[in-house]
Amino acid sequence: MHHTRYRNSQTGLLGGVASGLAEQFKVPPFLFRLLFIILLMGLGLGLFLYLALWIVLPDKRNGRRIVDQVLNQVQKWKKD
Repeated sequence: MHHTRYRNSQTGLLGGVASGLAEQFKVPPFLFRLLFIILLMGLGLGLFLYLALWIVLPDKRNGRRIVDQVLNQVQKWKKD
Protein backbone atom coordinates (compact mmCIF):
# COMPACT_ATOMS: atom_id res chain seq x y z
CA MET A 1 0.00 0.00 0.00
CA HIS A 2 1.40 3.40 -1.06
CA HIS A 3 0.95 6.46 1.15
CA THR A 4 1.57 9.81 -0.48
CA ARG A 5 3.53 12.17 1.73
CA TYR A 6 2.46 15.80 1.74
CA ARG A 7 2.79 19.03 3.67
CA ASN A 8 -0.21 20.75 5.19
CA SER A 9 0.24 24.48 4.77
CA GLN A 10 -3.21 25.22 6.23
CA THR A 11 -2.40 23.86 9.69
CA GLY A 12 1.37 24.27 9.64
CA LEU A 13 3.38 26.98 11.35
CA LEU A 14 5.93 27.53 8.58
CA GLY A 15 5.71 25.43 5.44
CA GLY A 16 3.43 22.72 6.79
CA VAL A 17 6.03 19.93 6.64
CA ALA A 18 5.80 18.86 10.28
CA SER A 19 2.03 19.25 10.28
CA GLY A 20 1.59 17.11 7.16
CA LEU A 21 3.95 14.38 8.35
CA ALA A 22 2.34 14.31 11.79
CA GLU A 23 -1.09 13.97 10.22
CA GLN A 24 0.05 10.99 8.16
CA PHE A 25 1.80 9.24 11.04
CA LYS A 26 -1.04 10.11 13.46
CA VAL A 27 1.19 11.84 16.01
CA PRO A 28 1.13 15.42 17.35
CA PRO A 29 2.96 17.92 15.07
CA PHE A 30 5.00 18.94 18.10
CA LEU A 31 6.99 15.67 17.81
CA PHE A 32 8.09 16.38 14.25
CA ARG A 33 8.86 20.00 15.09
CA LEU A 34 10.98 18.83 18.01
CA LEU A 35 12.74 16.32 15.76
CA PHE A 36 13.60 19.04 13.23
CA ILE A 37 14.91 21.29 16.04
CA ILE A 38 17.06 18.48 17.46
CA LEU A 39 18.43 17.74 13.99
CA LEU A 40 19.03 21.46 13.46
CA MET A 41 21.34 21.50 16.45
CA GLY A 42 23.29 18.60 14.96
CA LEU A 43 25.22 20.29 12.13
CA GLY A 44 22.13 22.01 10.72
CA LEU A 45 20.69 18.81 9.29
CA GLY A 46 17.19 19.70 10.52
CA LEU A 47 17.09 22.90 8.48
CA PHE A 48 18.39 21.16 5.35
CA LEU A 49 15.90 18.30 5.77
CA TYR A 50 12.98 20.64 6.43
CA LEU A 51 13.78 22.81 3.40
CA ALA A 52 14.25 19.77 1.16
CA LEU A 53 10.90 18.32 2.24
CA TRP A 54 9.20 21.71 1.85
CA ILE A 55 10.48 21.90 -1.73
CA VAL A 56 9.58 18.37 -2.84
CA LEU A 57 6.43 17.48 -0.87
CA PRO A 58 3.14 18.49 -2.49
CA ASP A 59 0.72 20.71 -0.60
CA LYS A 60 -2.26 18.76 0.72
CA ARG A 61 -4.71 21.45 -0.39
CA ASN A 62 -3.75 21.78 -4.06
CA GLY A 63 -1.10 19.12 -4.74
CA ARG A 64 1.44 21.69 -5.91
CA ARG A 65 5.13 21.28 -5.18
CA ILE A 66 7.57 24.18 -4.84
CA VAL A 67 10.04 22.39 -7.11
CA ASP A 68 7.46 22.24 -9.93
CA GLN A 69 6.78 25.95 -9.63
CA VAL A 70 10.51 26.72 -9.80
CA LEU A 71 11.04 24.43 -12.80
CA ASN A 72 8.09 26.01 -14.64
CA GLN A 73 9.57 29.45 -14.03
CA VAL A 74 12.97 28.32 -15.34
CA GLN A 75 11.32 26.94 -18.49
CA LYS A 76 9.58 30.30 -19.03
CA TRP A 77 12.92 32.12 -18.68
CA LYS A 78 14.54 29.78 -21.21
CA LYS A 79 11.82 30.53 -23.76
CA ASP A 80 12.33 34.30 -23.44
